[in-house]
Amino acid sequence: MSNTLRTTVDLPPFALEGIGQVIVHFSFLEWSVSELLYALMDVHPKIGRIAVASPRLDSRFDRIRDLIDLHRIDLGKADLKPLRKMISDLTNYRDGLAHGIWLIGDDGQPHLRVTSGKQPDTGRQKRIHPTAEPVDKDTFRHLTMAISEATETIQALHLRIEEQLSAWPDKRRLQYRSAYVREDPSE
Repeated sequence: MSNTLRTTVDLPPFALEGIGQVIVHFSFLEWSVSELLYALMDVHPKIGRIAVASPRLDSRFDRIRDLIDLHRIDLGKADLKPLRKMISDLTNYRDGLAHGIWLIGDDGQPHLRVTSGKQPDTGRQKRIHPTAEPVDKDTFRHLTMAISEATETIQALHLRIEEQLSAWPDKRRLQYRSAYVREDPSE
């Protein structure tokens, strides 16, 4: 007996609850990344929200990495590349949950239509040949845990960076000089 999938907006309660939990946890991750970015920019969050607006989370994280480099903050052996990848993957999955097309099987199992990436077995583009991935309670639990882990890592990074910035008050603000008065216009 085949399991026919059809589009739906009537998801089972566990899926609606899971989507809500993922969205709420992801919003907290976004806020944590933004707060770190504003601290590195040395601006009040109100100014940061105007100046930075709301680019994708991975773009905000790239700005954080640039500012860490600009401020010459020592992270020791910490490698931000895995965290960047995790943030990118979580963003893509969250976007799929929030904006994706949902399908339901005859068996009541919800599936999420995936239109990005390549099919692992054939290598065909999913935007042309979408796949339907089953989503269950464990999917939401694992995703929420991964988002919480990324948030905790960002918050720990924020504390570590704040310690260094506060220890070097002269490094806290980069001095801006107009291009008209700079001796080296490449600055």
